[in-house]
Order: sequence, then structure tokens, then C-alpha cells
Amino acid sequence: MVAEYNFKGTSLVRATETHDRRRIRPWGALVVAIVLISSVTIAWRYGIVPWSHSENTDQNLSRYVVGGISMVPTLFPQHLRIRCETCRLSYAVDESTDLQSSICFHCGGPVAGMGVRNADIVSVQSITNPRNYEVGEILLLRSESGPAIKRVFAVGRQTVDIDGRNLINKDHSGLAISPTTWIPVDHDPSRSTSRWKISDHDSKDPCLVYHHISIHDHQLPSPIYDDDPFNAGLSRRLFLPSRLRLQGRYVGSQPTTLQVAGWIDGGKQGQVRSAQFQVAPHSEFQWMIQYDPSFESPSSDLESSPSPTNKTPFVIHSPDVTDLRIDQAITYRLRPRDDNSTYPKTLSADELFVVGDNVPVSIDSRNYGPIKQSEVLGIIRLNRSNDDRQFEFQTD
Repeated sequence: MVAEYNFKGTSLVRATETHDRRRIRPWGALVVAIVLISSVTIAWRYGIVPWSHSENTDQNLSRYVVGGISMVPTLFPQHLRIRCETCRLSYAVDESTDLQSSICFHCGGPVAGMGVRNADIVSVQSITNPRNYEVGEILLLRSESGPAIKRVFAVGRQTVDIDGRNLINKDHSGLAISPTTWIPVDHDPSRSTSRWKISDHDSKDPCLVYHHISIHDHQLPSPIYDDDPFNAGLSRRLFLPSRLRLQGRYVGSQPTTLQVAGWIDGGKQGQVRSAQFQVAPHSEFQWMIQYDPSFESPSSDLESSPSPTNKTPFVIHSPDVTDLRIDQAITYRLRPRDDNSTYPKTLSADELFVVGDNVPVSIDSRNYGPIKQSEVLGIIRLNRSNDDRQFEFQTD
């Protein structure tokens, strides 16, 4: 379940549940049992990684195997890969997931297991001299239970505040600071029935409207929630995401100005935004909508109807589009149990505010407050995966 690697990625220590099934001597089993009882439960859940005993002295790099779910979906522990038998989406879930009672988060179809996959391996550069840290960096930190991996949300002298329940860094632009990690919401070619419907609001301006539904609530109309399928077996309250991405392909034969509109959650009410951009024939397009605390009028930039809502969050003013895909980004926010009375927090010069990308379950600065820079053990310089961790739609 937990392994340690040297700088070449060679396994140094293995627990009993491994693929090679090698016999462990009694004294070794006792040591492993003590370690597992004392630390693995916490480690597995909250992002602790074991020390690596070997080091690349030339680059001052060490290897660590990820042992917890704190940084999912950016970094994965040992997990189960599953595949939907209907939409062909494959993705990762906690290895304890009961497949017999599980359905695909994307279409509601039955799922099948594709086997247990190894944890991600990361390279860490040790900290030898004091340095300035950057928002968005992933760090290896010292904790009471052992090394832990977290992301920097704010650095010294910056202020962390909340807008509604969303965390904001008042001195750094951008709410979602993990722009490379996207979780799929809907991929139109990968379901038998499209959620995109042609609106009859204006026959002279045909448009496509996306209608979201809840697969866990009898396919009823629903807003999009910040649900990571890896956490399917965990009980948690869901929220609406504050950053969405729309992608597609324009299939018209003439260049055109494509008009899109979207609804996004944030603060005390949602925001309706719109955009226009030029597209060439048979070309791909992409549009991102993100909650903006400084945006004052929720509908001032919308010039046409129908207007998007929380349950119909996207409108495209052209029927000549295909391969439409919606993804959501990680949104850092407080949870229902978190105390919002302690915000805003202005950090001292030697403090960092850190969070885990698996926002609902991570134990981080929302629990124990800012940390001292002296708690930083290293910087994640290179992520290694034994196989693909991304969501993948398969067409075979």
C-alpha cells in the first residue's frame, strides 16, 4: 500500500499488499504493522508521503511516493481505475470503492474495474537556503504525522479573505490557481442523448442551450456541482464551481463571430457573462468563465436571450458547433465546518497559507492556520506517474 523510492524510482520498502506477493519475514511484518497502525490511515487520507532514503546529490532531488488523497486530482495515491460501459469514460476512484453500487458520474451508466494502479511518484528539491515562495507552488511540508504535500495559496504579507465561502487571495489575481487540472462535466459525443437543446426563443437567432441534470437524483434538472468522482464514497456537501471551461468545434463553412454566454457561481449570487470571438471554418474554440469578485453587474454584458441560469449554464448562439465539452476547475473554498469569522487573515513575512487540491477533504491551513516557512522541506519539481491519471474518453 505504501512504498518508498530512491532517485531511480527503485522500490526500497514494500508493505504486504503489493503486486509481487513476496513473503515478508516476521520481524519485518511487525515493523510494517506498527507503521501502518500509527500513520497510514492519516497519511492515506490527507496527503502524507513517506521519506525516501536515497537522494540525487547532483540535483539535490529526492523521490517520494504519494500516500494520501489531499492533492487529488493533481496527484494520486494508489487507486482503482474504472471504466463506464456506456460512455466509455475511464477515471480514477478510491481503491475501496464498491463497484457494484457505483454508477458513472458522467452519464449514470454501469462501471467496471480496470485494476489497481500505483501511486504517483514526485521529485522534490530540498530547501537548503531561505527563498521566496510563489503562489501555486506545490511544497513538501513537515507535519506531526510526517511529510505532507500542499499547494501555496498565499505567501508572506498577503491577505487571505472569503467571498461567500470562496477563498480569495486579495493580493494575487485568479481564484483557481490550478489551471492545468480540469475535471470533466459533460462531453457531448460520449453520451447517447445530448444535453444540448436548440432553443425556440427566437427563430431568427437559433442557439444551443446546455441543460445539466443530476444522475443521482432521477436525472432531474440540476446545477453543476464541484464533484470530484474520486470522492464518490465520501460524505460531503457539494458546492457550485467558480470556474468552467467550454470547448467545441465550429463546423460552418464561412468565418463567423461566435457569441457565447455563461452563468457562474460566486459570492452571494451568480454572474452572467458573455463573449464574442472570431472563428474560422472547421476550427476549434475555447472559452473560460470564472467568478470575478470585482464584477458588479451580473447581467450588464449580456445582450441577447435566452439568458443562462444555474441549471442551464451555457448558451451558444449558433447551431453549427459540435464536439462540445464542459470542464470545471478546482475551486478553493471553506467547508461547512470551517470557521469564517477568522477571515481576513494577513500573513506575517515568514508565513504561508497552504491548501490541498482535494478541497472537500484536505487538512490544511483552513484547519490549522498559516504555517511557518521553516516547515517547508522541499519543492515539488517533477511529477512522475506510472500511467495516465487524466480522465480519458475511449472510442473503442
